[in-house]
Amino acid sequence: MTWNVLELAMRHELLHDFLVETRSEKPAFVDERIIDAGAGLHFGPTSVDVDFLGAPIVRAHVVNDGDQIVDALVVVTVEGANGVSARASTWVERLVPHAARAIELFCPTALQPVSVHWSVTLL
Repeated sequence: MTWNVLELAMRHELLHDFLVETRSEKPAFVDERIIDAGAGLHFGPTSVDVDFLGAPIVRAHVVNDGDQIVDALVVVTVEGANGVSARASTWVERLVPHAARAIELFCPTALQPVSVHWSVTLL
C-alpha cells in the first residue's frame, strides 16, 4: 500500500513539473493583502492562476507570527465570478515561530476565480 501512495505522489509531482514547464497556466489575479487567519498565522501575498482545464491554483506565503510551533490544516475557498466556489486544503507542518513557508493548493473545480478566503484549524 505504501508503494502505491509514493508512486502516486511521484506521478503527481512529475505531472505538475510538466504543466509548469509547458506554461499551461494563466494568471487570474494577485491579492497583495496580508490576511490574519487567526492562531498567529498570516497569509499573503496570494497569486491565483488557472490551469489548462480551468481549475484554480492558489499560491501564497504563510507566516507564523505566534510564539509556538504550529501544525495546521489550511483551507482556501476560491470564489468564482458566477457564484461557484471550490475548496482546497493542505497541512502546514511544524511551522516555527516567525518563519514563513510557501504553499500551493490545487482546486478541482473549473471556475473563473475572483477572490480567496482562508481558514485554519490547529492540529
